[in-house]
Amino acid sequence: MTKTAKIVLGVVGGFVVLVIVVVATGAYMMMSAFDSQETTQDQATAAFTEMRAKFPGVTPAFTFGAEGPDIARQPPTTAPTTAPSTVHVLVYDRTEGRLTRVHLPLSLLKLGNSPATFNGVELQVEDIERYGSTVLLDGDTPEGDPLFVWTD
Repeated sequence: MTKTAKIVLGVVGGFVVLVIVVVATGAYMMMSAFDSQETTQDQATAAFTEMRAKFPGVTPAFTFGAEGPDIARQPPTTAPTTAPSTVHVLVYDRTEGRLTRVHLPLSLLKLGNSPATFNGVELQVEDIERYGSTVLLDGDTPEGDPLFVWTD
């Protein structure tokens, strides 16, 4: 094997290893962002009560009306003192008895360059950042499942 062939083979091999590492890291990040478990209605209610208690007196940015999501309050006109870094979702599927928690880093949403959509509410990352650390959604989905979305 010539020296040039060895170099090309080494570069290609290194590239393949790099791709495998990147894919594995991405898969790990996505898997660690989701946590879904079977739970009872009482346990789910307790989880929602606990989360709401962390935001006393905060009006959610969006609520669910008869025709879908409604804006409950506009984002502040000035930037928050600290920008949020993560969007958290808590949802309980009553029919399957599953409580799901999702933790999405805003940096991941920025990489995808796509809006975050929560049951008909579509927000660009810039919109989420303008709201700051707050409750974005609190209410029941059109299917009747409780949904709570917040940032920190």
